[in-house]
Amino acid sequence: MKNILRFYFSILVLLIFTLSSCEISKLPLTISGSPQINKDRPADILPSSTIFENFHGLINQDNTKVFLEGEGNIVVIEKYDLSANNKNFNNIINKILPYACLTDTNIKDLPKPNRKYQQIDTFAHGLFQNRIVYLFPDKLRGIFALSFLTYNNADDEFQVNISKAIFYDGLNINIFTSPDAYDINFVGRKIILGPVCFWKNPHDIQCTDRGQMNWSVFNTLDKAKSFTDIQIAITKKQLKIYKEEDIDVVFEGKETKAKKLTCERPFPKYILAGTNNTLIIYYVTSEVRGKYIYCEMSFYEDQAKNGLPPLINEVMRLK
Repeated sequence: MKNILRFYFSILVLLIFTLSSCEISKLPLTISGSPQINKDRPADILPSSTIFENFHGLINQDNTKVFLEGEGNIVVIEKYDLSANNKNFNNIINKILPYACLTDTNIKDLPKPNRKYQQIDTFAHGLFQNRIVYLFPDKLRGIFALSFLTYNNADDEFQVNISKAIFYDGLNINIFTSPDAYDINFVGRKIILGPVCFWKNPHDIQCTDRGQMNWSVFNTLDKAKSFTDIQIAITKKQLKIYKEEDIDVVFEGKETKAKKLTCERPFPKYILAGTNNTLIIYYVTSEVRGKYIYCEMSFYEDQAKNGLPPLINEVMRLK
C-alpha cells in the first residue's frame, strides 16, 4: 500500500513540476502620459487620444497587466515573451480563455501573424457576454494579448482600432491613475474623496462604508441607454429583487430619472460582518458635460439611513 502511495505521490510531484515549468513568462508593459510620434504609423489610424478619450486605465504592481474600461468595454492587455507562431498562440489562448473558438486568422489591419478567438456565454434570453482575444506580435519582442469583455454584439472595428493603437503607439496615453482614489476625474470634474476610497477596477470606485460607484462614458445617448438596460438585466438575473421603482433625482446638477432596485445579496450575515445584506442600487443614464454616461451607484441599506452615503452624495441627490 505504501509503495502505491509513493508511486502516486511521485506522479503528483512530477505533474506539479511539469505544470510550473510550463508557466509562460510575461514582459513588462510601459505606460506614459506623453504620446510619441511614430514615423511608421499609418495615416488612416485614429489618434490614440481619440480612441481612448472615454477610457480609464490601471496597471498591476509588476507592470505585466493593464486594465482599461471605456464605452462599455473591459480590456485587459498583456505581453508574453514568446515568438509569434501557431504553437505559442495556442499556449497563450489555453492560458487566457481555454474554451474560446478560433474565429479569424491574419486579420488584414493587424500585424501578422495574428489570431482572433471568441467565447460567448448566455446570461438569459437575448442577453449574452462576449469575450474576445486578439493575439499579434509586438514590433520588437513578444506577443500582445488583448482581451475584450463586452455584452451582446461586439464592435469589431472598435476593437481592431484599439489593437492597432496599442501596436503603433504603445500605452502612451494619459488615462492611467494609481490604485488609490484620493481624488478622481468624474467626466471632467475633479472630486476629492480622501484616503478611504480605492479603485476596484477602471471606472469602479469603492469607499469603505460610504458606497460604491461605477460608470462608463459614451459618445451617444443610445449607447449609454442600451448599456444601462443590459446592466439592469444582469442584476435582475443575479440578485433577488425586492422592489423596483423609478425616482426623481438630481445627477451632476441636472434633474433626471433613476432606476432604483432594492436587492438581497446572497450572503449570510456573518460573512458580511454584521452588515445588513439589503443592497440598494441606483442606475442613471444622463448627459454630463457633453458626454453620455451610464452610472451605477450602490450601498447597503444600513450605510445611509433615509438618504445616500457620502460617495454617492458627491454626484447625486434625491428630490
